[in-house]
Formats: sequence, C-alpha cells, structure tokens
Amino acid sequence: MGNLYKSLPGILTILFFSCFRTVELEISPDDIPPLVYEELFKNRSFKYEYVYGVKGDITVKASYKGRYRYPDSEVRKGYLKMGLNKLEMNVICIDGYEYEKRDGRWKVMRRDEVINILLDIKRLFNPKRMKFIKYEKNMYVYESRLDVSYIIPGTYKKLKGFIYIDKNFNLRRIYLNDTTSGVFIDLRLYSWDRVKKIKSPIKDVVSVELDRKPTGMDRKHIIKRFERKGIYAHIKGRMIYLDVPLSRESIKKVISGGKAYLVRIDWNGNVPLYFEPTTLVEIKDTIKEIQVDSFYVENQEGRTALLLHESLKDEELPVGILIGKTLYGVSQEQRGEFLIFKNMGTFEDCFNLGLRLMFPVGEYKIIKYRRKYE
Repeated sequence: MGNLYKSLPGILTILFFSCFRTVELEISPDDIPPLVYEELFKNRSFKYEYVYGVKGDITVKASYKGRYRYPDSEVRKGYLKMGLNKLEMNVICIDGYEYEKRDGRWKVMRRDEVINILLDIKRLFNPKRMKFIKYEKNMYVYESRLDVSYIIPGTYKKLKGFIYIDKNFNLRRIYLNDTTSGVFIDLRLYSWDRVKKIKSPIKDVVSVELDRKPTGMDRKHIIKRFERKGIYAHIKGRMIYLDVPLSRESIKKVISGGKAYLVRIDWNGNVPLYFEPTTLVEIKDTIKEIQVDSFYVENQEGRTALLLHESLKDEELPVGILIGKTLYGVSQEQRGEFLIFKNMGTFEDCFNLGLRLMFPVGEYKIIKYRRKYE
C-alpha cells in the first residue's frame, strides 16, 4: 500500500508576495509534511473552525471560528466554557495588537499569544512525528503524536491523533479524541489563500508628522509597507495615520529609508551564528542595487531567515546587504532563486528589512507622534 502512494502525483502551489508558481511533483507521502509545514509560514491565508477541550467532572470546551492572513492578522469569534461558566470572545489581532469587543465597545491592547492559530498549529503539526497511513477521499491521512500541553498545562504527554492534508498539499484537519484523558481537538482549515484583508475596527489610532511630505513613489511605498504588515495607513501632507497603535520606534523602523546594495565582502572567518547590523567591514566591490520583487521570512524553532528573490552565481557568494554604511546581513547560500540570510533578529526585524528592500524610500524623520489609546 505504501509503495503505491509513493507514486501519487500532486500539485504544490508555492506562494510568495508577488511570485506565484505551480510545480508538478512526483512525491512520496512521507515527504509531504515538511513541505506543508514550510508553506504554512509563508504568504498564506485561511479560515478555520476550532474546537478543543477536556471532558471530565468539569468539562472545559473552546469553540471558535476565525480567519488568518499573513503575516500576523487574525479574527476569532466563539466561546470558552468551563462547567456552567461561559466566556464569549470577539477578537481581531493585527501586528502584535489585539482588539476585543467588550460591552459594545472595542478595546485595544497588546496581543495575548493565547489567541494565535499559527502557534497552535506549530504545537500540533510536527512532521517528525507523522506517519502516513492512507490516501482517502482526496486526502493524505497521517497518524501523529500530538502535543496537548497547551490544553492541559504541566503535562508532557503526547496523544495519538490524525492529520489530513489535501491533494494540493494544504493542511485541512487535525483531529484527536482521547477517551482516556478526555482531551479532544478538532481543527479544520479551509478557503486557503482566499481571505481578504483583516482591518482594524478603530481608525486613526496613531498619527505621526514627518519632517517633509512624502510624494510620488515614496508615498506609495510607505503605504505599501504598512499594508504588507496588515495595517491600514493613509497619508495627508506630512501626516501618516495608522489604525494600529504602533510605537514611535516601530513606525521609525517601518519607514526607514536609504538605498540598498548587494556587496561582496571580505569576511575574516565565518559569518557569526546570530548577525546584528554592524558598521561596515571591508567591501570587495558592489554587485548591484537591490530590487527585490518578493521575499518571505522563515521562523522555525526560534531561528529566523530572510529569503530574498535575488539569484546570483555561486562564485559571487558570500554577499551582504548594505544600506548607507551599515551591513544588515550576510548570505552564503541560495535556495533556487532566493538568497538566504540567516539569524538576523526577530521575525519583525527580518520582515521590516524585507519591506525596506522591496519598497525603497528616501530618508524621513518623525517630528511629532500622537497615540489615542494606551
């Protein structure tokens, strides 16, 4: 049976910011989970239905419907019930902030990781613990040991469940019903890559005044940078208005300007494991001004990597990203047409740098900052 399914053809759709490709593959079912896991953290969106809890003397049950859009936007509605007590939930999350509707009014606060569907998927979906068992109704079905410690804090037990992946290699369901412990999980995902932009329910939460008026491509690119982060922005004269309460420092990082170049560098020894922006080491020569048409950020097991759609010859590596006199990263390898810059800080650091490279602007200073909500 296993050998039969090793010859099953599939279509894997790889989605980047502005790069869409369909690749026909002959692939073993055992090789599918790592590919699906990698795609989950790229430019994807989906809707979901999520039920989980514990049956017992006092039953705990959560039931939600929601939708997610890359890189960090989510809507969740539903309830959490503990015995006779029931807590309703209506939450919108955008770029590290959470909007919760209470008594008919929206409140804004820092995001609580309890509401994070990607984090829950990462807990449950581990390719190393998945075993292919059958292909049924256009689904690859896997048995897996699921980490349920987020449902029962303090437990390290992993329980047997099932994971379903469709013929287009999209994760469709994670299911567990353990009669011994009483733990149950049923997570269903659908409408892949068909979720529209998730908007803040509160407008003009923050306003900043710049030292000069952005015009032309600068104006367009500043708006695009915020849009890619899921944040609505509009510009009027020297003023930028945002619907998410970003700090002054966070806004400064998003609108940072300056031309970026790929440069060959004389790096004495190996590139450090964790790279921080640094004043320049010796440059051998400048290869070209960076013009990125797509990028994505990997964030797996605490390690980040920025992948830029810039194809070079092997003999041109290693290369660095130079903006002004600061070196922001060094790449020593490629994956297809993508240069890989590893361990360059947080996901946000890498994502902001990707935006800076894809949507270049001039230099601007913030001279006034105003925020409605603390």
